[in-house]
Amino acid sequence: MDNRQFKKVFDECILSYGFSRGKGGYYSKISEDIICVIGLQKSDYSGGFYINTGYVIKQIHPSLDNPKDADGDIRTRFSTKSEGKEMDLFVAEQFEGEQHLQECLAGNLSRLCGNVMSLDGLKAMLAQDPLLLYQTSVNAKRVLGFE
Repeated sequence: MDNRQFKKVFDECILSYGFSRGKGGYYSKISEDIICVIGLQKSDYSGGFYINTGYVIKQIHPSLDNPKDADGDIRTRFSTKSEGKEMDLFVAEQFEGEQHLQECLAGNLSRLCGNVMSLDGLKAMLAQDPLLLYQTSVNAKRVLGFE
């Protein structure tokens, strides 16, 4: 698989999960409380990509239009396994085909976007993975009851 094919599969998969493509190549999914933003970032040091996810809490940013993943109050990345190790760098050549990449993306979308489109969902995600608190803004910690 090459980078062009990787981007095509990525785009199709993200859109199939109810995200919409916005300005700057960011994808967003909006609920009553949360805007989940996904961005594809090309690595400066390899031919791979990082898939960044940001959760914007509307209560904190009531007038933020077209957010980027970096605007997220909580930020994380998709991950994949390569040579038995958990990694956050996606290299197109590591995938055996489109289905392999689709399965990996679908697993990440389910884990990171499935049940977290509410404040309670974000709380549960942070309780399940406390290391994400290091990537959570102080305001988000207050709103979610972690401070």
